Amino acid sequence: MKAAGIIFLMFFVPVGSVFAAQISFSFPAGDEQRADVEVRLDTMGERINAIRGEIQYSSRDAEFVGWHDGNSIVNLWIRKPYAEENRIFFEGVIPGGFEGSNGLLLTLQFRGTEDIALSLSGNSQTFLNDGEGTSTNLSALPFRFTAQEKVDGILEKDTDPPEAFVAYITQDSNIFEGRKVLIFSTQDKKSGIAHYEVRETPETGIWRFAFWHKAESPYPLRDQALRSIIEVQAIDHAGNRRKIIVRPLSGEEEAGFVYSAIAGATIFVIFIFVVWFRLKRHS
Repeated sequence: MKAAGIIFLMFFVPVGSVFAAQISFSFPAGDEQRADVEVRLDTMGERINAIRGEIQYSSRDAEFVGWHDGNSIVNLWIRKPYAEENRIFFEGVIPGGFEGSNGLLLTLQFRGTEDIALSLSGNSQTFLNDGEGTSTNLSALPFRFTAQEKVDGILEKDTDPPEAFVAYITQDSNIFEGRKVLIFSTQDKKSGIAHYEVRETPETGIWRFAFWHKAESPYPLRDQALRSIIEVQAIDHAGNRRKIIVRPLSGEEEAGFVYSAIAGATIFVIFIFVVWFRLKRHS
């Protein structure tokens, strides 16, 4: 969390405030019980590298049930979208910045049969990619879609796994008290990443079974000695999975481990031979 705080300070320190960007809502797909609403960004000619949003929604029976970031221009969520009292909050970073008129931020998912109205709170802001983190106002026109419009859309089925990715191990005194952590990230172009899971299976010993654990990057490794095979899988909102395997031992460590194992086996054989020889002498 401390690392996330450092990133937040780097990107979210307001210097001045000018008008720059605009949010728009669109309704590409839905059915009688569910609606997907895309939230898009028009930077109005500026280059934006961070955004803080607060969306208000109202409906007699519609319920916010989730979100996904498939095809999103946001690569890092400082605060993942969540709902509280008919408001949806999110904060994200776009490394290198984005300039354009139709950048997809995220897709909101609602369940219900009544009309839904959306608007943007005045607490929403964007931050320029100008080296100073200049804050800019963020606006949006009120948006409403009807139950009939929901029936007219078609929800696309996602059968593709998340994109291929890599994970690596690092260690920093400012993160998790200096423990070794696993860094990973990927995207899913359709339904978005739902969550990640990590499993650490010992390479040696009698017990070589391990459970999957839900995880977020950076993930503090349970096996700080790095004697386990590490697996990471990304699961999207449609249940598709992409799994990778990380073997953390370096060449020198592996060589040292092998030499230690050989030495241990040699000592064990010598011990058995000595015991056998003494028993034979006394027999």
